[in-house]
Amino acid sequence: MKIGMYLGYAPYIKPMSLKQEGLGRYLAFLTKGFIEAENKLTIACPNWVVPLLDELFDEEGIDTSNVEILTSTSEPVLFRLYVKWINRSRKPKIRRHRVKRAVISGMDWFVDILLRSKNMATFTLLIMICGVIGVLALPFLLALMLRYGVLRVVRLFLKILHINSGTFSVRNLIRKIPRIEVLIAMIQNRYSGLAIQEKIRQYSTDEIIRKAARMKNSPDVWYSPTAFWGEFNRFPGVRVICAPDLVTTEFAFKFSQGSFIDATRKISETIAEGTYFITYCEYLKSNLLLGKFFKGKEDVVVVPHAQNDLMPFLDLADYFKRVPFKEDVNYYFARNIIMPGIFSSSVNMHRYLIQPDSYQNFSFKDVDYLFYPSQVRGNKNILNLVKAYEHILRERNIPLKLILTCNLNNDKELLNYIEQKRLQYDVLSFNSVTAQQLAALYMCARLVVNPTLYEGGFPFTFGEGMSVKTPSVMSSIPQVTEVMQGYGLEDYLFDPYDYLDMSAKIEKGLKNRDELIAKEQVLYDQLKNRTWKDVCREYVQAFEYFINRSNENEVQVQN
Repeated sequence: MKIGMYLGYAPYIKPMSLKQEGLGRYLAFLTKGFIEAENKLTIACPNWVVPLLDELFDEEGIDTSNVEILTSTSEPVLFRLYVKWINRSRKPKIRRHRVKRAVISGMDWFVDILLRSKNMATFTLLIMICGVIGVLALPFLLALMLRYGVLRVVRLFLKILHINSGTFSVRNLIRKIPRIEVLIAMIQNRYSGLAIQEKIRQYSTDEIIRKAARMKNSPDVWYSPTAFWGEFNRFPGVRVICAPDLVTTEFAFKFSQGSFIDATRKISETIAEGTYFITYCEYLKSNLLLGKFFKGKEDVVVVPHAQNDLMPFLDLADYFKRVPFKEDVNYYFARNIIMPGIFSSSVNMHRYLIQPDSYQNFSFKDVDYLFYPSQVRGNKNILNLVKAYEHILRERNIPLKLILTCNLNNDKELLNYIEQKRLQYDVLSFNSVTAQQLAALYMCARLVVNPTLYEGGFPFTFGEGMSVKTPSVMSSIPQVTEVMQGYGLEDYLFDPYDYLDMSAKIEKGLKNRDELIAKEQVLYDQLKNRTWKDVCREYVQAFEYFINRSNENEVQVQN
């Protein structure tokens, strides 16, 4: 079968990588499975997504000889210049106080030389140099005097108008004229960075859809792995949409910002206009597609995930067979693994180092920690996890770190809580890790804790942890309980809204870790029998089913 897959990511200003995205890893699994089953794959995407795919496929060791890329031409010149300007503006600027400090230091140095000078010729030369510098600097001094003079006049004028000069700005002055304020707000909204990105994305997707319509050997079916991209419904032929969840409606308050509201609207429109769907679990099929969007049950197919085995990333012999390595593996192992151990175990080795021991980096080699790999999302419930961890650390006196993989700067409330509670040295985040680093973080953790409030299916974290023998404690939500029921694991599921219950289940998991591993191993052995080859085979079966349904509907319409 020839399968078409559409990726409509917007152009990115900040550096972006699909390797750290859950959707990116899911795409890698599907791509590998489709290719290994000898299906031909066409990926339609804007040109700025192509390097991201190359990076992702290289990391996963995917042979792309059977992958065709249908892409757009390069982004507009104006946008490339805009990105350069944005990146330049992000460079750290020299602050005024640093400039003042440098000027004062220079003056102190010059006066010090004058005071020490004992030779009349040298003293006279220095005075002459000082005079030349003064003459050259005179225009700048006059400009500064003029500027401060104008500012004093403006402040006097504002005082007469009863405007606080301390908060004076052009924006504040414009606010005195409401119509201009509204006009400027409209212009900013219409031509904001996000609005421009979306326009460029739409131009590229229009071009891709036109190319797809002109393909001589077009795919038998087109598939969109997410419902974010409404233009997918304009692709020619049979279209299948993956509708994993609509979490923004389940937790509307946590997703109440404008960008999330807009995303919810787009997803709703995409699902409403779509015909055929794949989802990850029965709960979402009945609750979302049938219950909220009134889709027919015959137009929705459930294809559960497979488990992700991370052990190959840590099995040296297997890993370096799959991923090309520039150096001799044995030499690399000796130089980077064995030699550092020798240095660190030598008692007097610090005498031969430039820096003393106190300046060396802290080693996490023997640190116990809890682990939760996730991005910051409204449904991920990371703040309650941090509260539960704080209770374990300070009330239960269990010495652990909490390691995350999200960018804490993306959640100000979470970041402020960590700083206020002085947890910044205990709650650590390693974002943008590689697949191998992620596997190592899983393996070395005492427990994986998944506090999520809502997921599109059974969370990946369980299988990824158990693949390297690290057990999980998880939130008791329908997507979890429908899989874990009957395995005696109810005592290790917690109420995600109650951080004290979460803390108690984490402590129970730590104390009974061996028992927990034994119980979860039974479930994992059942789940791991389902591979990504099985998933991809079911995808192909679903595609064939939808193609037949489409043909039947066309015949009925013609009759």
